[in-house]
Amino acid sequence: MELIFTTLFFIFILTGMVSVVSDRLDVTNRTEELLDARMLVETVANSINNVYTAGNGQNMDIVLPPTVGNSSYKLLVNSSGVYIEVEGMKGKAAILPMKIRDGLSNTSHKIEMLPGRTYSIKNEKIDNQSVIIIFSK
Repeated sequence: MELIFTTLFFIFILTGMVSVVSDRLDVTNRTEELLDARMLVETVANSINNVYTAGNGQNMDIVLPPTVGNSSYKLLVNSSGVYIEVEGMKGKAAILPMKIRDGLSNTSHKIEMLPGRTYSIKNEKIDNQSVIIIFSK
């Protein structure tokens, strides 16, 4: 009887430990995904800042990954920063204050950059001001 009780107790403890370990692995994977998202948004922001500070005529291409971790994402750029949303969580990387537009219109309040695409970031002088133009290639 004692052997059965001890065995059941041991199985109960192991089941609880497996659940805790599984939860910890999920948290670790989620943290890694958010770190990847943060690195992506910082890379885009740094690219925009580098093109802006380099002056008129500078150009840089950037390739966005199709996913962040195993999740899709949404990336938006406006004159104050680069924003990312992954599974309801949002992040931001600040950029230098500047005028930004897409390749189609004169002004844009925000530009959506789609996953898996290549974008060109260009600094052009328009009306005697540096303007960053972001367009898909």
